[in-house]
Amino acid sequence: MAAQASALAALDPFILLSKSANSARAARDLVVQATSHSGTYVFSELLATPNIQSLRGSEHEVYLTLLEIFAWGTYDDYLSTPNLPPLTPPQLLKLRHLTLLSLPPTPSSYSYTTLQSALHITSTAALEGVLISALYASLLTGKLSPATQTLQVHSLSALRDVAPNSVDKLVEELEQWAEKCEAVLGGLEGEIQGVKDRAEESGARRREREEGFERAVGEMEKGWGAVGKGAKRGVSEQEAGEVVEVEEEGGGGGKRKASRRAVAGGLGGGKR
Repeated sequence: MAAQASALAALDPFILLSKSANSARAARDLVVQATSHSGTYVFSELLATPNIQSLRGSEHEVYLTLLEIFAWGTYDDYLSTPNLPPLTPPQLLKLRHLTLLSLPPTPSSYSYTTLQSALHITSTAALEGVLISALYASLLTGKLSPATQTLQVHSLSALRDVAPNSVDKLVEELEQWAEKCEAVLGGLEGEIQGVKDRAEESGARRREREEGFERAVGEMEKGWGAVGKGAKRGVSEQEAGEVVEVEEEGGGGGKRKASRRAVAGGLGGGKR
């Protein structure tokens, strides 16, 4: 945003000057000045002024075409368009910078060979000079690697105008992007619902296991209670049936067997 504000501020004086450029020659000279200035990178507002548009159909119409190339074209467009005026050194550097800003976002790493072809530069040293000047001007952020002869681009400044005939294409691309986003969101919602369904099923199975475990524990506790009662009853019966030898008093010295209960009863009776 700061780069855009700076570029718009650099263009403002030329927009003001366009109001007094009443002749085709004055408008032509203004185009050269605006495209040679080091801080200008957007030109659509200057293009829209009446005196610049008056170049269309005049003997200096090629300067209007030149300004359009600076607004949304590349160095290839300049070379492929016949009868354009020659570029001054500042204009040539500016157009190469603008061509760098038009690089596709992917891949993010560009070889020197690719850049030399796009900028029409044969010398490696000259290419590095253009790239370094673009980095210092904050037109892009990245890393220049002479060892591997690559430029790693992290970001490009949004300093290009949109061509009038590209608006429909841009809208179409945005609509396609929106459709893809909706499809992705729909898929995510389906995945989320699937996770919820699986969580509910897992919770239901867990509750069933817990309820089954509690029922089993209850049945075991009931069984243990019944076993305990039976054990107590068995002990009582065993005590009742247990016999002991009792030595009879008297001269015979004999013994007889009697149950503990009987003995206990007899002893009790003796006390009465």
